[in-house]
Amino acid sequence: MKLTIEVINDRLKVAKIGVKVEARGDRLSLRATLPPKPGSNKTKPYQQYLALGICTNPAGLQRAETEA
Repeated sequence: MKLTIEVINDRLKVAKIGVKVEARGDRLSLRATLPPKPGSNKTKPYQQYLALGICTNPAGLQRAETEA
């Protein structure tokens, strides 16, 4: 089976990990509900992107899944 973002996100969902892998341009990011960053005006957790700086290719997808 070919490793795709959809397959990775399905695996994360089955494992009940509250993180998704998303492609933003030619790079991969993680998206999750996280606590506010230090110095932020927000007080409650909210959806944030974590840029991984990894290219969207098979090796990058595998690493993104590991990071998630």
